[in-house]
Order: sequence, then structure tokens, then C-alpha cells
Amino acid sequence: MRPMMYEADGKTSRKDVNNKDAALRLRDLRNLPLLSGFVYNGSEWKNGTIYDLKSGENYSCIIKMNSPDSMLVRGYVGITLLGKTVSFSSVKIKNL
Repeated sequence: MRPMMYEADGKTSRKDVNNKDAALRLRDLRNLPLLSGFVYNGSEWKNGTIYDLKSGENYSCIIKMNSPDSMLVRGYVGITLLGKTVSFSSVKIKNL
């Protein structure tokens, strides 16, 4: 499976073709900030946004640490009840 950010050749960056703003559809997905604007309040990051590559939409977002090695990222519309949470875990890489 190839990374979502690159074309089939594994080298050419895909473009932001699903963006609602036609002027932004030619920008590279590589190095595109997907998370922005967060403020840490001591227990979670709030008031940020997450960009969905598939829909081309920005959503409100909250990030909470679930454990030292994992975090919960919730994107939502309007209120947190109307959203989706995804868990991310750190990966242990063995010495090569």
C-alpha cells in the first residue's frame, strides 16, 4: 500500500484536489499542515482544527493524551457530540 501523500511512483506528491477552495487544489499534500490552532489547557489541546484530505473540509478538533504513548483526536462539527474520534499510538522502531 502506498502512502496517501504520494502518487503511485512513491515520489510525486499528490495534490489537494478535494479542497473546496479551487485556488488551493494544486498545492502539494506533502508538508501540508493537517492540525492547527490548538491551545493547551493543562489536560487537552482545544480550539484547533483538523483538515480532512478526503472531503477537503476543516473540522473543529480536540486532542487528549490517552496514555504516554497514545492520543485521542476528535474532529467534530458544531458540538463534540457530532464527530469522530481516532486513536493514534507511537510506534517503537527497532535499531536497523
